Amino acid sequence: MEVPPKLYKYQPFNTLTITNLKNNKIFFSRPPDFNDPFDSMVRFVKGTPTKQEYLKFYKIYCDKISQEEKLHPKYLTDGKLNEKFPKLFDKIQKDIIAKRNHNFRFEKGVACFSAKNDDILMWAHYADGHRGFCLEFDTTYAPFNKARKVNYIPDIPQVNILNAMLNKTSPKKNSADDYFQIQLLGI
Repeated sequence: MEVPPKLYKYQPFNTLTITNLKNNKIFFSRPPDFNDPFDSMVRFVKGTPTKQEYLKFYKIYCDKISQEEKLHPKYLTDGKLNEKFPKLFDKIQKDIIAKRNHNFRFEKGVACFSAKNDDILMWAHYADGHRGFCLEFDTTYAPFNKARKVNYIPDIPQVNILNAMLNKTSPKKNSADDYFQIQLLGI
């Protein structure tokens, strides 16, 4: 789905929102600070590589650290990967999962928008019981042109870290409604 020409952000009337408006800023919330603890939750899980995938990762591992000669005796026996490399790779996956889980929850900021400026529930919940205001943003400008529709799904999606490392398919996208979000890294 394309981003609509305009996006809207409902705001309460308070010092922070007026200061942000005056300074042309938008507040990005961290997912742990959301009302719903499961909102924006993703579960990264380990994959089980095939022998061919282990070989591919072995080559990547060797290329990355530029020490292939030093690795051969440790992870190769008679020219074939031994049981030490799968153990190393298992640890690498666990480390990546821990880092991604942390980054996804604590290193990202999310700002949510609506495609509608006349939603009575949005006015009630996000504009301080109809006492706030609604900002309009032109989506031809960054970062609003990078907004993506929120997909609400019944279960926490799982991302197989092995598939992600191999650039295989990502989780299925399901139906969504009229709410959009922009995510920034490093907030």
